[in-house]
Amino acid sequence: MLRATHNARGRRTLAPSMGVGLVLLSLLPAASGGATPAAQPSPCPPRAISQVAPNGWSAARRELAPQNPVAMRLCRYLGRNTALPLGLARSRLLNQPALLARLVDELDTLPPFPRVPLFCPLDDGSQVLALLAYPGGERATVPSIGLAVAV
Repeated sequence: MLRATHNARGRRTLAPSMGVGLVLLSLLPAASGGATPAAQPSPCPPRAISQVAPNGWSAARRELAPQNPVAMRLCRYLGRNTALPLGLARSRLLNQPALLARLVDELDTLPPFPRVPLFCPLDDGSQVLALLAYPGGERATVPSIGLAVAV
């Protein structure tokens, strides 16, 4: 899960707790295992996207990540201060049912993003994008999960 923290200037920011943020990061270099699902998530865009188009699937408009995906592709993007700014660093396809259920539950417990933009001086644009595929061929995109560092 993400948790609210305060940066050096006293501003509230969101940082990954031991839940979703660290679980997602720890999974990227690991093998996914499991059976190959029939439905596949979209491929990762080569560059980080700043805005995700609204999901056309009604279930994805009600929940951040609808239950029972058959696969999830995690796309890890580098920060602005790297040799490949906002470029795709790596991706990983996950298809283990228990792991997918846990990650979807964690994503759906996140509080709604505030309407007023948050600005964090430590935000370098690093992010993880989650692309999900479902049995009926539906797909959902979880907007970028920022990787801000808590101070």
